[in-house]
Amino acid sequence: WAAYKRTDPNTVLGEVYYAMVYRSTNGGSSWSFVFNGSSDPRAPWSAPLVNDPNNPSTFYVGTVYVYRSTSNGISGSWSRISPDLTRGSGAISVIAIAPSNSNVIYAGSDDGAVYVSTNGGSTWNARYSGLPTRSVGGIAIDPANPGTVYVGLQGFGAGHVYKSTNYGSSWTDISGNLPDTPVNFLIVNPVAPNMLIAATDSGVFITADGGANWAKLGVGLPSTPCLHLRANATTGYLYVGTYGRGIWRMPLPTASFVTTRVLVDNVSTTLGATVNLTATLQRTDTLAGVAGKALQFAIDNAPIGSAVTAANGVATLPYTVPESWSTGSRVVAVSFGGDSTANPSSGTGTLTISRASSEMILANLTARRGQTVNLQATLRRQDNAAPIVGRTVTFRVAGSVVGSANTDSTGKATVPYTVPLNASLGNRTLRAEFAGDSAYMASSGDATLDVRKVLLQGRVSLGDYMGTVNGLPVQVSVTQGSNRENLSASLDSSGRFSVETSLAGNGSVAVKVTHWLRQRVSANLSGEVSLSWRLINGDVDGDNEVTLFDFGRLVMAFGSVPGDAHWNANADLDGDREVTLFDFGVLVSNFGIVGDE
Repeated sequence: WAAYKRTDPNTVLGEVYYAMVYRSTNGGSSWSFVFNGSSDPRAPWSAPLVNDPNNPSTFYVGTVYVYRSTSNGISGSWSRISPDLTRGSGAISVIAIAPSNSNVIYAGSDDGAVYVSTNGGSTWNARYSGLPTRSVGGIAIDPANPGTVYVGLQGFGAGHVYKSTNYGSSWTDISGNLPDTPVNFLIVNPVAPNMLIAATDSGVFITADGGANWAKLGVGLPSTPCLHLRANATTGYLYVGTYGRGIWRMPLPTASFVTTRVLVDNVSTTLGATVNLTATLQRTDTLAGVAGKALQFAIDNAPIGSAVTAANGVATLPYTVPESWSTGSRVVAVSFGGDSTANPSSGTGTLTISRASSEMILANLTARRGQTVNLQATLRRQDNAAPIVGRTVTFRVAGSVVGSANTDSTGKATVPYTVPLNASLGNRTLRAEFAGDSAYMASSGDATLDVRKVLLQGRVSLGDYMGTVNGLPVQVSVTQGSNRENLSASLDSSGRFSVETSLAGNGSVAVKVTHWLRQRVSANLSGEVSLSWRLINGDVDGDNEVTLFDFGRLVMAFGSVPGDAHWNANADLDGDREVTLFDFGVLVSNFGIVGDE
């Protein structure tokens, strides 16, 4: 903090840290140490230091206490005039002297306390009941009424600016539409006392209606916290101290009729897109936005609608550019008709239109030899993923065109495709292409078509068998022309199995399960094939025929159960876990039958 004597700017006081104050009488060329508050409890890193607005020789500095010098701040002239003015955990962050009565002193702390003295510091009263417990960033006093005071709070949450008309005995939240952002400083506009100005982490804001509406000030102000404000009624400037971005100034708002200007933003978009056309209605003196005004929009002199300015003066009109338009530039004209508070104004900008970028969405696909699948791709806008309807999409597999289709209302194009029986197994490139047109740029998408073997799904009925089929081994023999492929599988509990075969086309499939005879059935080996077999029991020795050799094996195992030395599972033809006459009956009934090759 720094403060200067109002009648002698060469007399300057500056605080370095922990309420250690230095004084210069030659405008800062040399300094002397005049006050040390660092030994006080919780001495703040940045202690408030102010000059009395009515008594130029009087200065105040705060720790947890308020100190005063009535002798231009010279060493030894400082006296403590208050008790601890915090809630007990912080330090004083703000001191404010009423412009109309120096006996009225307000102090705020970074732990949320507010105190007031109406007798020049002899006694103090706590005035923070009804306020959120957050750091006090600023206190501003009405220049004509010392009992009307404003408090700005830092931190986040409901309520940032409060007003009292009874020396802080009660408070009213006047934050209005102020953003949820820390308020670091407050002042009353010296040239328009109905205006309250707040420095915040999000910029400088002003209200002229008691806090119901706040508008942002300062076009060109850097995006950084604003920490301090100073207003000079003589020069007509408001000065803003920022965090790390220096000191800035802007014209002080006046209470008189305002002049305005309309700034229209240039914007680029694409055919068929919805674009936000934006224009800002500004005061020409402060460059603040003017809220609540209707702006009329037109493109190439054709009216397209109106929008009302927001608190920052910006009006936004969504507009969908017709696909039928040509590409190029068009003039956006925006006008404000004026009213009793502001003059009419207008401005123009440029709407630049180009073809829209499209994108093709294509998913990887898996298909088997001979299987017919739907090749499907989605054509959509790249900017907002909206579907592009009624355009032709061409599909290629491994570089060869396999068909084309128009996109539907969802942007999808679908082409049926049958995988050739002789297609190579493995991945093949799948591509969908859109050639582009007057409204949309060309696009394509690649995916992978994974060509897999033909899937055989079989169900086997095992004759003359009452046992469990789950896990029984299956020998599968697939024949197509002169080619044969032998495969292995296992039955599940319902007698089903599945295997993949690399053979495709018209052929046959034979299955054999342990002591049952092989059976072959014809099959169209394409895609996913479902087949069934009914097998004949009795092939104990596994030679695919029921003969005396099987009878001999059965005799050798007769009377055995699992665990016996002469147990033979293949001799248990009926699956009852023992070799009995019932098994001989099965063999006899099928004796002499030979299975298929």
